[in-house]
Amino acid sequence: MPNISESKGIKWLKKKYKYKDSDIDFNSARTPDVICSDGKRFEIKSLYGDNILISRRQERYLLREDYILVTGNNNFIF
Repeated sequence: MPNISESKGIKWLKKKYKYKDSDIDFNSARTPDVICSDGKRFEIKSLYGDNILISRRQERYLLREDYILVTGNNNFIF
């Protein structure tokens, strides 16, 4: 079950890229959180002040091609 930030991020992805539910594979226990049918991969993070938190494990699993979608102040930083 996605948290509030992840839910907002998924909603934004659907609007921005016209993804359907079936195009999005979400699993918050995996890095990245979202893998889309077109191969795009997104890690959804919350903004804490001027920072985002990425664990060492997440750092190991994120690829150069992955996107980090940052949620904060009702905006998204892509």
